[in-house]
Amino acid sequence: HSALKAYEMARMFEPDSIDFQLGEAQCLLKTGQADRASTLAEELIKESPTSVDYWRLQANCLLQLGRYDDALLHLEIANDLGAADAQSHFLLGDLYLRTENIRLAQQHYLAALDSTHLPTLKSALRPLEYLIARGLIAEADSYLTQLEAKIVINTDAEREQVALAKAHIRIQQDKAEKALTELQAIVANNPINGEALLLIAQIAHARDDYIEAEFQLQRARALPDTKVDALIQLGRLEVDRNDFDAALDYLYSAQSLKPSTRISRYIDAIKAAM
Repeated sequence: HSALKAYEMARMFEPDSIDFQLGEAQCLLKTGQADRASTLAEELIKESPTSVDYWRLQANCLLQLGRYDDALLHLEIANDLGAADAQSHFLLGDLYLRTENIRLAQQHYLAALDSTHLPTLKSALRPLEYLIARGLIAEADSYLTQLEAKIVINTDAEREQVALAKAHIRIQQDKAEKALTELQAIVANNPINGEALLLIAQIAHARDDYIEAEFQLQRARALPDTKVDALIQLGRLEVDRNDFDAALDYLYSAQSLKPSTRISRYIDAIKAAM
């Protein structure tokens, strides 16, 4: 905010300064005034239509304003002008996925992995979450294969992340045995990987192995990052065992820790069935 005031003051004395105009636009965007920032960005583009920075600035303004199609167009132009990097490809992939243009989304995700400066593993794994969440399992599997071939994995934590992503895909492909092999290897190396414990419990639950599922969920429940998810899954487990009182106890605990409409609706549905 202080920088914004300084730029506004400076432009009073030098209204034609491109640097001051750019600085003001960036500060406006950072302070949540995307509409005003967009107006300045548009002026900058008219002044210098081949400047990559101005097209990207306008794209960020449009994203903040919720004008996703226009943001996508500006990012594509920025890429055509030579701004293509992993970050821009990932963002374009996300925007195309949002518009259900799966082919172009996949193209940009893969292009990000071919960038001169490779993305971090954390950034590279994010598209997998989006693809799996949308049920695009074949696309996720193909992307993960490319990722493993191109990204250097250095640490045990990174290997765990890749193995977890692979397990998610195998479960969606109805290859529970392969997923279980991946997950058991993770837990053998790191017994407090809560996400792996939850997935092992999910596989056991699907097989009606309630004892194993409960054992793994209680382990996940003891970990701060997976406590709420474990409580919800325990609630579902008790519903399948027709112990509605126990299910409600778990769900009330989850709701007290992290209130959500989804848990509230689930509680109401169980109470209505009792």
